[in-house]
Amino acid sequence: MEMNDMDFGAALAILKEGGRVYRRAWRDKGSFLLYVDPYASDQYSVREKPNMVGTLFHHIVLKTADNAMIPWTPSQLDMLGCDWIEEAIVAEPVAE
Repeated sequence: MEMNDMDFGAALAILKEGGRVYRRAWRDKGSFLLYVDPYASDQYSVREKPNMVGTLFHHIVLKTADNAMIPWTPSQLDMLGCDWIEEAIVAEPVAE
């Protein structure tokens, strides 16, 4: 375990606070996890259609290196891994 590595519990807490995490073991550089609340997030929001069946709940997605966002469920190795790292969030420049 390296200095900035953490366990899954710590990584999950960071996700719930709006941070991003990834595992050192992942080979796909540029991939990380996000916690998405579709109704509270101003970045990942949804608009319900009149014919929508059901309610969307918060969930974790994997943002891939090619910018796809897919639902993610941890494996046993992910939950027991101690190589989780917080991804630095770089602010986008604001256009004036």
